This record gives sequence, structure tokens and C-alpha cells, in this order.
Amino acid sequence: MRPLKLELNYFGPYEHATIDFNQFSEVPVFLISGKTGSGKTTLFDAMSFALFGKTSNDDREAKLLRSDFAPDDQETLVKFWFEHQGVQYQLERRPKQRIRRTSGKWVELGGKVSLIYPLDAAEPIEKTKDGDVKAVIVDLLNLNADQFRQIVLLPQGKFRQFLESSSKDKEAILRSLFGTQLYERWVDDLQNQYKQLKAASDQQTTQLTTLMQQIEEIEAEQPQEWLSDAQELFQKDQSALTKTQEQLVALQAQVQILTVADRQWQNWQETQIELEQTQVKHQALIEEQPAMDQVAKQIQLDEWVQRQVPKLNQYHRQHQLIAELSQKNHLAQQEWDHNQQVVTETQAQLKQLGNLDQAQVHLTQEIGQWAQLANDFQRLQSALKHYQDTKSNQASLKSQLQVASQSVQEASDRYTNINDQYARSMISRLAQRLEPGSPCPLCGSREHPHPVVVDELIVVSEDEVKQAQSHLDKVRAQNSQLQAQLEQTSQQLQEEQAQIDQQLAQLNQAMDVTDQDPESLEKLLRAQQAAQQAAQHQLASQLKERDQWQAALTKAQGTLDQLRGQQVTLAEQLTSTEQEQGALKEQLMTALGQAPKSLSWEQMEEIADQLDRLPQLRQQLSDYQGAVKVVESRLAELKPQVAKQPAGETGQVRAELKDKQAQVEETAQAVGRLESRLHQRQQTISQVDQLMDQQTTMMTKLRSLNQLVQTLRGMGDKKLGLERFVLQQYFNEVLTVANQRFSQLTNDRYKFVLDQELTARATQNGLEVDVYDDYAGKARSVHTLSGGESFMASLALALALGEVVQQRQGGVQIDALFVDEGFGSLDQEALDEALTALQSIEGQRMVGIISHVTELEERIPDQLKVTATDGRSQVSYQHEF
Repeated sequence: MRPLKLELNYFGPYEHATIDFNQFSEVPVFLISGKTGSGKTTLFDAMSFALFGKTSNDDREAKLLRSDFAPDDQETLVKFWFEHQGVQYQLERRPKQRIRRTSGKWVELGGKVSLIYPLDAAEPIEKTKDGDVKAVIVDLLNLNADQFRQIVLLPQGKFRQFLESSSKDKEAILRSLFGTQLYERWVDDLQNQYKQLKAASDQQTTQLTTLMQQIEEIEAEQPQEWLSDAQELFQKDQSALTKTQEQLVALQAQVQILTVADRQWQNWQETQIELEQTQVKHQALIEEQPAMDQVAKQIQLDEWVQRQVPKLNQYHRQHQLIAELSQKNHLAQQEWDHNQQVVTETQAQLKQLGNLDQAQVHLTQEIGQWAQLANDFQRLQSALKHYQDTKSNQASLKSQLQVASQSVQEASDRYTNINDQYARSMISRLAQRLEPGSPCPLCGSREHPHPVVVDELIVVSEDEVKQAQSHLDKVRAQNSQLQAQLEQTSQQLQEEQAQIDQQLAQLNQAMDVTDQDPESLEKLLRAQQAAQQAAQHQLASQLKERDQWQAALTKAQGTLDQLRGQQVTLAEQLTSTEQEQGALKEQLMTALGQAPKSLSWEQMEEIADQLDRLPQLRQQLSDYQGAVKVVESRLAELKPQVAKQPAGETGQVRAELKDKQAQVEETAQAVGRLESRLHQRQQTISQVDQLMDQQTTMMTKLRSLNQLVQTLRGMGDKKLGLERFVLQQYFNEVLTVANQRFSQLTNDRYKFVLDQELTARATQNGLEVDVYDDYAGKARSVHTLSGGESFMASLALALALGEVVQQRQGGVQIDALFVDEGFGSLDQEALDEALTALQSIEGQRMVGIISHVTELEERIPDQLKVTATDGRSQVSYQHEF
């Protein structure tokens, strides 16, 4: 994360301030300088607040950073632009605050936040919920607010926090920096596998017990003994099943023989009944024969009429067509008469409208003339408004001049009074120096009976006299300036009045009126414009009406010509159709004389209307003829079958068959019960055997997996888990880089070493740091370092973290480091070493230092200077030239 710009609005001591970090993009180190309390640390608070909603120090709440200079109706907010891995982001955040609306009502505003990215995209993403924004920032930087303040931003008084933190706290930060979460996730996965395997083992044990209880005849509790008893019981059930199945086969053979005999008697009885029924049907068909002969004759007559139907239908269609043509001819004549009347009426309406084009030209010219007058009147109104503004300015100048004259009088009186007091104070000082017998420097007298008493006078300095004189000169100059402005304004009013009078006279002349004021002229203009608008609307309506009448005339004339042609065509069609109808009627009358039966025209028409019955009559005759053939054929088959009767008694066969069938059903049910029990027991025995094998394999896996998880969790002899071990290697690399700077900062006295002493708790091992003191020849706790030594150790560690993470391209990219104070605890030599170390940083990493130490201001040329005036802070930039 590399900061680009920070904008503060009524935040802390800042009313409005913008910090451009690009000013320091090309320098290794820059200084944020200023006096104590000027607002330097507030810049860190603003960055931390924009990112995480928290300040750089837990002692300061974000909601308390609203500026004391903020107006009641203005909001406190922070905007922060930064770049991360080539993508630019914009953050805007407001703390909770109390604001007065324009209505005067006070409202409590909750904290608001907005994150926009990427800024160069056509449609960037915007997040406005605090939870969403924090999730994006933490996921982006791989650091939360507390970790950010230990790695990127070292707040005032917090340098030792990461250095002295426990192994557990260091683990959380280093995990984010080096992205070692996968080791912890792998161990978690192994732990979950163990839990799942253990649960499966317990489930198998329960399942095994449940299966063994399903065979109630076995009392053994041990799986191996139970399995032996179950196999023995299974063999006994298998023998009983075989014996029962043999009984079932014998009974089924007897049932089959009796079933055949019973079926023969049943078939003979059914055949005898069918013969009797078929004979009844045959007699009914004989009685129906005369009616079927009549149906055959009706079919013959209907088929003859059906052959005449096409001509008959054609005759009726022509008759209908003649009626339709006559009706169309009548309607066409009526429509021709109507259109002829429309033509006459339309021509009369067009004549009444007269010549509208000439009226339109005249109205357009008149509208243009009055539009020009309206523009002239508008210019007159503008001049009148400017005249009124000038008069208001003149009144204001007169009021200011009155106040200024009073100020001149007051300043003159004050100057006279102070000058007099100054002269008296001079005399008082001279009186104090008079000696009896010495001549007075003013009058020369050697006697001084009544010298001035100092306590009775107001002592005035010469500077006070000069200030009073300067103030008098200033107010006199202001008074003269106001008098000149007032004279200029008066002259301007005279010129504007003359111009207005001239414009008003020209408008009166153009509008053919005399001495009318602007209000009267405006009423006249509006009345004329309204009249012209009404005339314009009326003319437009008349033009539209003329076009409609003209269109109606053209349409009606065309319709007359078309109708005349239609009448001629209809007359020709009517004559031709009447001739065709007469020829068809002659053909049909000739055919009536050749019909199977004597028919009249009306009888032929009646039969033609009932031809839909012909398929039914044909089907009826065909069904009758088919039924006769089927009945006669079936009689020939049934009579020989009934003559041959089966042997034995039908009742005795059926009773014996029923008894054997009951025995078969009972025996089959017994076989089914035995087969089901055997299948169930065989399945249970197989499952128990399989579960016993699985249990043996699973217990071996459980023991191995549990031992592996315990080791990777740090519960072995070394109390060091897998992830902590990996982080220890990374941390050793960081300490190696840090020792290069730490040794330089402490003249080779100190270097970092990992504490190798094991404790009973895994959370306290692996990442504890000591310092090896070359003077003492042994390692000691970092808690024993002095304030200056702790600061140098923390600085070396912070710089090393950034360098190692950048080299390894881990889970976070650290492009900036900010240090708030701490340099004041260093002596001159240590300060020189610290600056040398910071200025030797390679790459594009930005390092910012907040300090009021004078030596730093002299040694670091590139500075962001913070100054405060009357409690308000401003920023400026300084660079080496």
C-alpha cells in the first residue's frame, strides 16, 4: 500500500488541508515537521481512520476528532487515495457527528464510508457499507487495524508493541505477511479428517451392536463368538427350507391335474349356454328381414338423388348470386347519390373560406414588428434594474461614509488624547530627575516647588503615539476613498437616468402613444401579443379546415367515378347468371323423368336435404348382413361341441381342487417366511463380518492420524507446530536482515536472537525474541532495553519486515513506513546512525518520519511542514534545491 493523497475537511486542527504524497515519491525519507501540538500525528490518525475507522492510537476516538472550528452545518470527513499492486483506490469516511441542517434542526449523523476502485475503470466498483469496506481493505492489505499500526504505522509511544509481543500475537501478523495460512489449514484438514474418522468408527461400533441384536436366538456378545453361533443357526434354517419346498412342489402337481378337469366341465357348460343364446339371436334376425328390404330400396333412391345434388346445389348458388347482385347494384346507386351531394356541399364550404394566404402574410409581418418592440422594452427593463442597483449602492456608500466619518473623529480624538498623555508622561519623567538647585531643562528655574507626581499620570509610550497616528491616517484614507466612490456613483446615476428617458421616449413613439410609463407599455405589449396569438390560432384553424374540405372534395369526386364503373359491371354479371340458371333447371327436370321412383321437384329437394342419413342406412344394412353370417357360422361350430359331454361329477372335482389350493397357499407362505429369514440372517452375518474387517483397518488409521495431528499442533516434545515452525524460519530471515541495521544503529553492541527456551504452552514458543548484548556476552530480554534502544530495535525490525516481505512477495506488499516520534530519545550518535539506516533503504519504499527534533529538520531536506496559527493547522512542502 502506497499513499497518494490525503484530504482533511474539519478534521482535528485542520479546516481544509490536502497532503500530496507524490511530492516525496522520489526520495527515500521525508520528514513531517512542526512544533509540538501543531497537528502532525493527526495526519496518521486520518490515514488510519480512512482505512479502518480507527485512529493511530486507541486513546483517541475518531468521533472526537471533529474540528473545533467546524461550522455547525459543515461535515467532518477524510478522503484518502492510495495505490496497491498497480491499482488505485479512493476512500472517503465521515465519523459520527452532530450537524445543524439549513432548517435549523440538529441531527445526529452516523458514520459514513465510501470505497471506489479501480479509479481508472470506465465503471468502477463502489462499496458503501462499513463491513464491506473493512473486509475489502483487510483482504487487500492482509492486515487489520492493530497489525497495520505495528507494521506500517508506528504510532507515538507504540514502538515496542511488535518487538515485545508474544509468539501468538507475532504469529497472527507474520501469517498475514508471509501467507502461511495454508499450513494451518492443512493441519485443520487433518484434524477434521481425524474427527470424521473417529465419528465413523463410533458409528460402525454402534452399527455392529445393532446388527448382532437382530438375531435374538444368539446370546453371545463378542463379535467372533456371535459369528460362529450365527453360521450354525443358518445351516439349521437352510435344512428346514429344503424340506418345506419339496412339500410345496408335490401339492402344486396335484392342483394342476384337478385344475384341468375342472376347466373341461366349465368350458362345456359355457358352450351350452352360448348355443342357446345364439339360437335366440338367429330367430330375431329372421324377423327383421322385411324391414331391411325397405332400407335397401331407400338407399337406392337416396343414391340417385345424391348424383343430382351437384347440379341442384349449383342451381341454388346461382339463385343466391342473382339476389346478391341485385342488392349490390341498389346499394351502389345509393352511394353514388350520397357522394354527389357531398361534392356539392364541399364546393360551397371552400367558396365561403375565401383567400387565407394573404391574411397569413399580413399577420406574420405584424408579429415581427411587435416582437422587435418587445426586445426594445426588455432592454429598457434591464436598464431600469441596473439603475435601481446603482441607487442601492449609493445608499450603502452614504451609510459607510457616515460610519467612516465617525471613525475619523474618534481616531482624531484618541490621537489628541494619547499625544497629550505622552507629553505629560515626558514631563513626569523629567520631574523625577530634578535635583534641588539644578536648573529646570524647560524653564531654567532652580526651585521646584510642585513637581508632577508619577502615580497621578498615565504613562504612554512613543510607540502608542505612533500607532494612534497610523490608525488616524488609515481611517482618513478610507473616508477619502468612500467620498470618491460616492461622487462616481452619483455621476453614473445621472448618465443612466438620461439613457432611460431616451429609450422610454423612443418606445412611446414606436407604439403610437404619449408619455406612457414602463408599466403601461408592458400592459400594452402583453395585450397586443395576446391578440396576435389569438389571431394566429384562428388563422391556423381556418387553414386546417380548408385543407380538410379540399381533401374531402377530391375523395368524393374519385368515389363517383369508381361507383359508375361498378354499376356497369354488376349489370353484366346479373344478366349472365340468370341465363345459366335457366339452362340448369331444364337439365334437372329432364333427369326427374328417369328416376327409380316417380318424384316431384319438391320431393327431390326434400331427399337432398336428408342425404346425411345415407351412411347410417348403408351401415345399418351392412351390420345386419354381417350379423346373419356370424350367427349361422357360430351355430355350425357350437352344436357338435355340446353333443360331447365330459366324464365325472363337476361338484366333486371343484371341492377337491379348492382343498388342495388352500394347502398350496399355506405351504408357499411357510416357504416365503423361511426364505426371508434366511436372506435377512445371511445379510446380517455378511455385514457383521465386513464391519469387523473395517474396524481393524480404521483403528490402525486413527492411531497414525492422531499422532500426526498432535505433532503438527505443537503438542510434541518441542511444543512447536508446523505453521509456527515455518514462521520461525521466515522470522529468522527477518531477524538476519534486521541485525544488519540493528548492529549499525548500536555500534555492533546488539543483535536479535530467538529465545530457544521451551515452555509448557505451545502458544508461547518459537517466536519470542531476545537481544544478545556484546558488552555482557549473553542474551537478555527485549523488555530490558531502554527507550532509545527499544526505538532503534523496533525501527530495525520494521525495516527488515518490509524488505523480506518485498523480496518473497508474500501475502502483503509494504510500500510505505511511517514513524511517529521516538527520535527524541536518541543521542547524537544514535540519531546519525538511524538517519543513515533510513536513507540507505533500497527500492521504491516510502518512509515518513514525524518529529520535532531540530537535528532532523537540518538533516532531512524533504519535508512536509505543519504549522499552526490560532489553533488552525496548515501544511506546506520543502525540498532540497
